[in-house]
Amino acid sequence: MKKIWDKIIGKLRFLYSYWKSYVFGIIMRNHFIKIHAFILFVGYPRSGHSLIAALLDAHPNVVVSMEWDVLSHVRMGFKKHQVFYSIINDSKKFAIKEGNIWSGYSYKVREMWQGRFSEIKAIGDKFGGMTSLLIKDNPELLGKLGAVIGKSIKFIHVVRNPYDTITTMTKRYLEKKEHLKDIQSLDLLPFIKAYFDRADTVLKLKGSGNYEIFDMYHEDFIKAPQESLKELLYFIGVEPFDDYCEKCSEIVYQDVHQSRFEANWDKEIITFVEKRIQDYEFLRRYSFRS
Repeated sequence: MKKIWDKIIGKLRFLYSYWKSYVFGIIMRNHFIKIHAFILFVGYPRSGHSLIAALLDAHPNVVVSMEWDVLSHVRMGFKKHQVFYSIINDSKKFAIKEGNIWSGYSYKVREMWQGRFSEIKAIGDKFGGMTSLLIKDNPELLGKLGAVIGKSIKFIHVVRNPYDTITTMTKRYLEKKEHLKDIQSLDLLPFIKAYFDRADTVLKLKGSGNYEIFDMYHEDFIKAPQESLKELLYFIGVEPFDDYCEKCSEIVYQDVHQSRFEANWDKEIITFVEKRIQDYEFLRRYSFRS
């Protein structure tokens, strides 16, 4: 009985969000005229996507939702104005209701535009790890998204040392399951596969030559956030205001968290991952000790 009610409630919520976005999308359509780019994050969980998305959302000409899941909504029939309104609404909710806090971290940039905008020139959705899986399983969704929004799609590929990403993916999963223990190599194995499944998707996107993809290396960003952010904004096609970049840099971590040293990686597993890394040019800078 509970499953039936859950399905009914889920259907009612979808219908409500669909028609609400339909009406308000039409009302707000004049705000969408200057949009020239649609932003999608692609890559891996626990790599720093949330930080980059929150910083972009602080720009007066950029709106980014926090895991609204645009591809699934497009698959369910959402049209351009519905997508744009829903992303704006999600950005606003994240700023007001959540206080720009995600997974226990505050991404609030003082005196900037999170949850608001002056004139939208670029808009997008942050759901990097899941977006990679959706594209892997349903590659036709990208074509459908492009047809619906009618804008240039610009991918942001945030990359962190694979060993750190895999370790943190494992740690968060065990915490969710309340299996609090030291992480062993056997615990890491399913997340090694999950990581490289996503890397395969990125490799295919790059190999297709059909999309613009910006590689944002987490470690480089931590070292020089203002310079890295300016490069990203030029890629998106918006102005990198000095005041904006300076205030964004204030919330960036001082050091890179090397979570790989918090797990018990066997030498054989380290070697296996090192060999897999060589299959991807965008990962070859990394090793367990780097």
